[in-house]
Amino acid sequence: MDIIKGICKYGTIPIVRMIQGRGLSYKNIYEDRIKKTFKNYDHNIKERNHLLYETLLYALNHVPFYKELAKDIHLSEETVEQDIIQFPILTKDIIRTKGSLLYSDEQTPYYINTSGGSTGEPVAFRQDKRRLQFDDSAYFMTYAGYDLGDKYLIIWGSERDIIQGSQGIKALVGKYALRYRMINSFSMDENDFKKCVEIINTWKPKVIRAYVQSIYEIAQYIERNRINIFSPTGIIVSAGTLYSDWKEYIEKVFHCPVCNQYGSREVGGIAIGCKEEGTLHINMFSNYVEILDDNYEQTEKGEEGQIIVTNLLDRAMPIIRYQIGDMGTLGENINCSCKRHTTTLKNVTGRTVNIFKTASGKKVDGEYFTHLFYGKEWIKKFQVVQKSFNRIEIHIVSRDVEKNKEDIVEIEKCIQLVMGEDCNVEFFYEQNIEPSPSGKFIYTISEI
Repeated sequence: MDIIKGICKYGTIPIVRMIQGRGLSYKNIYEDRIKKTFKNYDHNIKERNHLLYETLLYALNHVPFYKELAKDIHLSEETVEQDIIQFPILTKDIIRTKGSLLYSDEQTPYYINTSGGSTGEPVAFRQDKRRLQFDDSAYFMTYAGYDLGDKYLIIWGSERDIIQGSQGIKALVGKYALRYRMINSFSMDENDFKKCVEIINTWKPKVIRAYVQSIYEIAQYIERNRINIFSPTGIIVSAGTLYSDWKEYIEKVFHCPVCNQYGSREVGGIAIGCKEEGTLHINMFSNYVEILDDNYEQTEKGEEGQIIVTNLLDRAMPIIRYQIGDMGTLGENINCSCKRHTTTLKNVTGRTVNIFKTASGKKVDGEYFTHLFYGKEWIKKFQVVQKSFNRIEIHIVSRDVEKNKEDIVEIEKCIQLVMGEDCNVEFFYEQNIEPSPSGKFIYTISEI
């Protein structure tokens, strides 16, 4: 271990995190979370179910919204995975309408956070300050080879996070005490790509954390300009769907594995991709995950459905069976080659708003449309929007003034192949396509 890393790992990082409100036990909790995942699978399930039981019991005793339901709910730690279905699905609309009825009646320390608002109006949440002790970002980076005290680079798109983490004294503390640097990827041009590459090659981070769209565009810039790039031990991407083609492309350019981080502001880190295998390890001591069909019934094994999340840490405003708005599939609980024994997600296929629909009821995953733009160098950025069953808008930012008419005809035919021959496909050429307020760029949107 180098001297600076040791100083940061055992000195500056625990001290700064304590000052930030993450508690005296920050380092111990971080290391304990890592060790737990390598324990026996049955042992981990038992501990997870105990946390789930305590969360549900607390809500029935201390949260007005759930106290009203208590007389109709049977709860036992031995059958908690079956008992939880007695609790209602929690939606953003319920949170807006019920408000304070979802808050604990105890004096629990909290802060206010909001959902990203990528697909609608943001929702405010009370979040238990004790959750800050459980640093999902640091824990997830260990899946990419990180150890506390290693250097890492954050390429992020959220203005709020950038302002909080990269200005003035905070930037200095981040760089020298916590050993990270942060780059604003909210809106990047060629000069920004150049600066980012220079930082990667000089800073030489052990791990890179990035918005998936941002690191993909940076990889394109690197390949386009034939630049030799430093290879970290791994790249963790989030805030968007990691398409298989994009994963392979980023890995080819950076010569390192890419891990898909899945989470949200509402419940924190949900799962992290394993660089040894294709599945995502669920953050099972922080979140309990269900996969349900459109009728909120449990799906068959291996069947895709809506991701429903129960947070196991929050007492200020317990989040129980939250409809997060994403689609996914539970994975097989097998012995992973990385030796971690957790529940898994086979995949996360994107937000429900990324599912396009036809009048006949057919569903088309938004990823189908993104593949139509691969390899078309004249397209800098695109967004596909379904306005109605028979109308799709395609917004394009082009690198060239002259548009490739053959590609346009091909894209239109491919869309009509799955959406119907009578589907009207309209193309709009833009100077820029803005990301959502959270900084995420959404490539496919269905407004139906």
